[in-house]
Amino acid sequence: AYQLDVTVVRSDSFDSHVSTRFSAKSGSFASDFIRPSAKTVMVAFGTLIAITGLAYLVANVIGDRPAPLKIRPHFGISIVVMAIGVAAILNAFTTGIGIPDESKGNPFPLSQESVQIGLATYTTTCATCHGDTGLGDGPAGLALNPPPADLAVHVPLHTDNELYSFIADGIEGTPMVAQLGNLTSDEIWHLVNYIRTIAE
Repeated sequence: AYQLDVTVVRSDSFDSHVSTRFSAKSGSFASDFIRPSAKTVMVAFGTLIAITGLAYLVANVIGDRPAPLKIRPHFGISIVVMAIGVAAILNAFTTGIGIPDESKGNPFPLSQESVQIGLATYTTTCATCHGDTGLGDGPAGLALNPPPADLAVHVPLHTDNELYSFIADGIEGTPMVAQLGNLTSDEIWHLVNYIRTIAE
């Protein structure tokens, strides 16, 4: 629940104050969740490491002024830590080592064969929550909070890689649990192809 307070200040009279309470709830967890890209995570990680190294360097320089820099053991450590942070940032923008290639996408074309494989997986694994038609009205989904996503609405909003990630890794803070392990990587990619047809 939320509370909204509004106060009108009057110079020639008493102030007016009004307060109201209300609830705001999304119809689906998918619209509430924004997953940062691997590149964003790498840049954030590198920035944090670089700032930590810089702070460590500044703390040692200020705290040990009489000693020359060349004999301060912590000076070298600070430089190394900052270098690691900068390298992580550069990696995110250049080589992309350790970052999934978003351009690769689904290795399986959207064929009738792939869709049928995905349908079989959906029926046994997903329909109980998402419903037979993907509306989020499956028998198990009715008791979940937040409720399962309406796939017809949300699937078109995401890339194949994002959909794969949602299924494989789950979505934190929601009933959507990780399926990689329960399903193979290939099964998840075929499933992505199938749920694409739900939105058509």
